[in-house]
Amino acid sequence: MTDIQVRVLDLTTMHERWSLPDDAVAFVTAALAAAITDALIFKGTITLPADFPAPGDVEEGYTYRILAPVIDNDATKTNTGQEFTQGDEIAWNGTDWSKLGSVLSDRVATVGAGAAGMYNNIHEAVEAGYTDILLVSAGALDWDMSANTFPTGTAIRVRGLGAAASTINVTGSAAIPAAATVRINIEDATVAFGANVVDLGAGATLGLDIHDCAITSAAAALFTGTGTVALGTRDCTVTATLLVAAATATVNLFTEQTEWTAAVLADVAAITCLDRIITCGDGGGALFAAANLDAALLMGVDTIFLTDNGPAYAWDPTVASISGRNLRIFGPAGPVITVAANEVLAANTQLMLDGVDIDFGAFTVDVAPAATFLFYARKSTVSSAAAALFINTGTVDLRAYDSVLVGVTLFTAPATATVNVISVGSLWNDATNCTAFDRDAASVVATPLVGETWQDNSAFMTFVDPVPANWLVAPPPDVNTALARIAAQLVIVGAGPIP
Repeated sequence: MTDIQVRVLDLTTMHERWSLPDDAVAFVTAALAAAITDALIFKGTITLPADFPAPGDVEEGYTYRILAPVIDNDATKTNTGQEFTQGDEIAWNGTDWSKLGSVLSDRVATVGAGAAGMYNNIHEAVEAGYTDILLVSAGALDWDMSANTFPTGTAIRVRGLGAAASTINVTGSAAIPAAATVRINIEDATVAFGANVVDLGAGATLGLDIHDCAITSAAAALFTGTGTVALGTRDCTVTATLLVAAATATVNLFTEQTEWTAAVLADVAAITCLDRIITCGDGGGALFAAANLDAALLMGVDTIFLTDNGPAYAWDPTVASISGRNLRIFGPAGPVITVAANEVLAANTQLMLDGVDIDFGAFTVDVAPAATFLFYARKSTVSSAAAALFINTGTVDLRAYDSVLVGVTLFTAPATATVNVISVGSLWNDATNCTAFDRDAASVVATPLVGETWQDNSAFMTFVDPVPANWLVAPPPDVNTALARIAAQLVIVGAGPIP
């Protein structure tokens, strides 16, 4: 082609400019394209290994956007073995893929009703590859979890407007693939699962962190399958059953300032509570409401703090037995536990009440023959209306310190259980029941035995009859005076004041 130069007068500007005929323009365009070796051509998106192009279908400069964590390991595709995550943009360099960056860097997808957000529902934002999602309108916003895949490496954060103004309406169940590791963080929203569940594939691990949320579920169990979920809640209220009985999934639970307003456990063995202390009460900030003491007991934690003394704490041993446990329950002097059924202790058990009252009503504690029950009450009131509080043939070691025992008959004659009592600074205000302190059934009589009780105006003390030998060797400081008075008083009958 010959060189052609044409000078043209532009009538709109009255300036001269250079112009080329059409064939010259086409020639220059082709030459420039040939000279640019790193031209990028967007070819589509990739979610699965099968979405990568075949070797014969890819050219240098072809670019793709990654919508979900994926490995290029399909033998029929480029098969480089490279791993990519959501939002990555990659380009073929002739040998393998070069990562150009991430379209999600410093980007947040907004979800809201109408034109308020980029998307009208959460699953569309997740499907588009966004990992940080902001809910920008109050009211219900749908999340069809069944529309999303959760391959290993998935990390999604969903944030609300605060004070649970937005409701995440889960309209489809989530399926976490086998062996996948997934993390989901939800903040400042109400999360309504309805009857939908989170199914955990074999070997799958889901980290589910929920902060400042109200969580509800109508499913028989929120988590199904055989994988593991690490559930963390902070400043939440939860109305959900986590697992059904004989569950195959496993829940590791860490809670802080969370109130569970329904029974959350049906399979205790499959749930591990990582908290050291569980709180229970209606004063605000408690893990369990006072009415859910059974659920708190089922968590398996050794220490429970009853936060306030106003509400009734009901305990049904048929639901939450403490057999085999070493349990401490303490409170601010005044919470009352009301026992709603008989307790059966098949194994060695320890229960310590500190500043907590308990009313057994007409119910009993059945201590199995080979079991020992250590019952420790400090600054507590223990009440019983049963003919005998302890039955069967096991052993009870009762320790009462600065406590009041109301109407408590430890056992009846002929006794089968063995009851050892140490009482310091405690008031047994039904003197006729002092006869039940004797371990020898033959010695049980209608009136208190010699040396059983004494009164010194301000304190009551009841001893095992005879006084335990180890007390005579190294008596506690607060009973020295008591022992001296008993030694000086050869016969003490009844519960009247000592002269």
